[in-house]
Amino acid sequence: MRAAVLYLSILSLAGCGGGGASTPERACLTSDRSPGQEVCSCVQQVADQTLSRRDQKLAAQIIGDPDKFREYQKSSNPSRKAFVERYRLWGSTSSEVCALGS
Repeated sequence: MRAAVLYLSILSLAGCGGGGASTPERACLTSDRSPGQEVCSCVQQVADQTLSRRDQKLAAQIIGDPDKFREYQKSSNPSRKAFVERYRLWGSTSSEVCALGS
């Protein structure tokens, strides 16, 4: 879990230029630290299985704007807190399935 969350955080903190991307895969591919097509495609497949379309758009925005994730983490809004948990689950699942920690 920590590896994928860390990876996604690194993408966010890198100022990766994925801010306009509408899917996690596009945000991953346009990142300055993109791991490449194979991993980005895998991460998208996991997103398709674990995140709603709305959550995927938010995840893509977060990859491009780390402040947005920090905002969600600090929020007392239940729906934002729930999204943070879904985002973390996506990260941990991606780490396992896509071998992000390797």
